[in-house]
Amino acid sequence: MHLRFYEAPEKQTQKRYEPQVQAKGAAFCDAINALEETMKAKSDDQLRALTADLQQRAQSGTPLEELLPEAFALVREGSTRVLGLRHFDVQLMGGIALHEGNIAEMGTGEAWPRAVWADVLFDSAAAAKSTSRGKTLVAILAAFLNALSGKGVHVVTVNDYLARRDAEWVGQPLRFLGMTVGVVQNGMPPDQKKKAYRNDVTYVTNSHQPAREGERGEAVTGCELGFDYLRDQMAPSPSELALREQTPFNFAVVDEVDSILIDEARTPLIISGVADNTPTKYKVAQEVVRALKPEARAFSQWGGHRKVHYTVDEKQRQCVLIEGGVEAAEKLLGKDDLFDPEDPWFPFVTNALNAKELYIKDKAYIVKRGEVMIVDEFTGRVMEGRRWSNGLHQAGQPS
Repeated sequence: MHLRFYEAPEKQTQKRYEPQVQAKGAAFCDAINALEETMKAKSDDQLRALTADLQQRAQSGTPLEELLPEAFALVREGSTRVLGLRHFDVQLMGGIALHEGNIAEMGTGEAWPRAVWADVLFDSAAAAKSTSRGKTLVAILAAFLNALSGKGVHVVTVNDYLARRDAEWVGQPLRFLGMTVGVVQNGMPPDQKKKAYRNDVTYVTNSHQPAREGERGEAVTGCELGFDYLRDQMAPSPSELALREQTPFNFAVVDEVDSILIDEARTPLIISGVADNTPTKYKVAQEVVRALKPEARAFSQWGGHRKVHYTVDEKQRQCVLIEGGVEAAEKLLGKDDLFDPEDPWFPFVTNALNAKELYIKDKAYIVKRGEVMIVDEFTGRVMEGRRWSNGLHQAGQPS
């Protein structure tokens, strides 16, 4: 009998890429460290002049990889002078990983600062994950380098507090070096938000905000950055755009990548028009579906068959109103046609059926202060401010 043990996929990936990654990172770090004494000898004004020079070179077509050693050495010196914090070599390597569009996981505890970087590699948004504030310093390396192009950089965090804290704290070295730094907060006036997005580096939240009335009277839920992009798609003129017109998305550093790209990504961003005044229809539909019988329960206590009005497909998460159900609903409503385009009732009845059979109170949602609060099926947490779409949320409101 022979036993074979397989390594975890992430370990296999690390073994495959680590030698070339470490070699490349070490070469960059050597080049950055070689510039350290030169940067120390410069005055504050000379450091800012070097930032302007790097910006001119980047905007003239010089590849950012050629500017990376100077840019990183400059940011490290700025951080040392302003914050008293000097980047470790492993943080420089983390910054390189982010610049190249990878996910970088920074080690903490006893392994700090001897962390291994870039355990997982993806050609997507640069992202950082760590339980240490050391990652916040890592982020400004990639942010500074990519902001040299003049096209803007977003640092995406999970809530307003972190966006504001990071902009104020690690934004100091960036401002010291001549970069402009902005922060976008929930509920910020349009003119202030537009100005914030036009900074060299903008800190913005990706966390889902409670439903609120938008700037044009629309009902909105979703993340600040994502919603600003959606609203820009409806802007009647370029002057009303929140994001930059030519380069709305140039480069982003995503903090707490597992939360933003996995957990929060399960909930879609929603932008909708002003809600019409149809609460009465939802309540009437709730009364109608109470009289309709599903296939699974369409039998009397004596075993006799009773008329079936609809079927329940739990796998597809939907109820299907069959012919007998359509007729019964029309009779109960006193209508000739559920599908009448002038007075449609079919979507209201269908949503009421779905709410009755598939979205069970105290399991899929709770009622608090007379409002339906969705419960996350994975964590069991109440997700305040989130709503089901296409009228399902209203159909679940208590009658």
